[in-house]
Amino acid sequence: MEHLSIEYRSFKQFDKNKFIENLTNTPFYLIESIGDVDEAANYWYNLFLSTLDKHAPKKIKRVKNTQQPEWWTSDINSARHQRDYFQRIVEQAKKKYFQNAISNCKDSKTIWKYVKSLNPKKVHNNITHLEYKNSVIQNDVDIANTFNVHFTNIAESIVDDKLCNNDDGARFDALNKFVKSKLQTGSEKFIIPEMSILDVNMYLKKLDKSKATGLDDVGPNILSMCSDVIAPALTYIFNLSIKSGKFPSIFKTTRVCPIFKSGDACNPDNYRPILVLPVLSKIIDRHIANSLYIFLNSNDLLNTTQSGFRPKHSCTTALTKLVDEWLANIDNGEINGVIFLDLKKAFDLVNHIILLKKLENYNVSNCTLDWFKSYLFERSQQVKVNNVMSNTKCIKTGSRASKVQVSEMRDTPEEGIT
Repeated sequence: MEHLSIEYRSFKQFDKNKFIENLTNTPFYLIESIGDVDEAANYWYNLFLSTLDKHAPKKIKRVKNTQQPEWWTSDINSARHQRDYFQRIVEQAKKKYFQNAISNCKDSKTIWKYVKSLNPKKVHNNITHLEYKNSVIQNDVDIANTFNVHFTNIAESIVDDKLCNNDDGARFDALNKFVKSKLQTGSEKFIIPEMSILDVNMYLKKLDKSKATGLDDVGPNILSMCSDVIAPALTYIFNLSIKSGKFPSIFKTTRVCPIFKSGDACNPDNYRPILVLPVLSKIIDRHIANSLYIFLNSNDLLNTTQSGFRPKHSCTTALTKLVDEWLANIDNGEINGVIFLDLKKAFDLVNHIILLKKLENYNVSNCTLDWFKSYLFERSQQVKVNNVMSNTKCIKTGSRASKVQVSEMRDTPEEGIT
C-alpha cells in the first residue's frame, strides 16, 4: 500500500537568534526604491524566503496510510480487543479532565471547543475518488482540479451567469437617500489611512499562530517572531498599495482545502471550501476593514439592527431584540408573524460590481475605490487535495477575500435584523 508524501519546513536545526541576525543583515531597505507594489512585494518575498530556506529548509517525508493493509488478520484484531482494560483507564482520565476543564471555563468559545473535541467528526484526509457530472474521477490531480471547478462555479450553478457579473436591475435609491441623510454636503471623503511601522509591528505580533500558511509559504509564527526586523519594509509595501490604489497580486491567490461535511464523500457538494489566505494579506485587510468600520460607525451609517460582523454584536443581541419585541406584542394582545430565511450560498453569490456600486454611495475617494476594485478583481485560487495542487482558476464572484468584503456587505439602510 502506497504512502503519501508531504512537503514541509524542517525546524529541527532552527536557531531563532541566528535567523533574526541573518534577517537583520538582509537588504530590505532596497525595497523603498521600488515604485511598483507588485515588484516591491515580490522582491520582499524573495529576500525573506531565501533567508528562511537557509534556516528552515524544505523537506519531503512519507506519511503512513490510515487504511489497514491486506495482511491485517482476525488474530491481530483480537489482540487489540485485549486493550479494553487500559482503555477504561484512559476514558476515566479523559472524563475527569473534561469535567474539570468545562467547569473552569469562563467563556462559551472555550466550552464549545472542549465539547466538540469529545465527539470529533470523521475526517476524510485521503479522498480516493469523486463522482462529478456522471463521471468518476480517481486521479489525484483530476480530483483537485474537479474541486476547483466546482467551487469556482458555485454561483453560476445557482443563478444565471449574467446576474453574477453585472449590476442589471440593482437600484441604490434607498441607499443614496440614507447616506445623504447622515452625511452633510461637502463632508470629507473616506480615504484609507496609511499605516505606521508601529501599526504593522503590532499586527505582526498579534497574528494567530494556529492559522495555516497560504500559498506564499510564509506562516504566522515566523512572521511574528521577526516582526521588529521586517515591519519597516512591509509598512512601505502596504502604504505603497494604499497610495497607488493597487492590491499586491501575490496576495490574490488563495489555497483552498475541501473539508468533508456529511453525506456521500464522493459528492463535491458535501465538502466545504476552507480558504487559506496569505498571512501578510490579512494585515492590510484588517487595517482597512477597521478603518472603514470606524468611518461607517462614526457617521452612523450602519443600521442599528445590523448584528453580524460588528463588535459587541452577535446572534445573541439580535435574538434578544426579537424576543423582547415578541413578548411586548404578546403583552399588548397582538399576534407575532415571523418568516425565517436561509439564503443558499450567500457569500458565494456576492456580486463584486454591485459591491463596488454600493461603496461609491458611501462618499469614498477615487483612489480608495481603485484599491477596492483591485482587491476584488483578478483573484484566483488553487485547491489542495491529497497533497496535490490543482491548476489555478479565476474567481468571478463571492467573498473569497477577507474582512474587507464583510465591511462592505454589512452596511444597509433597509429595516430588518441581520
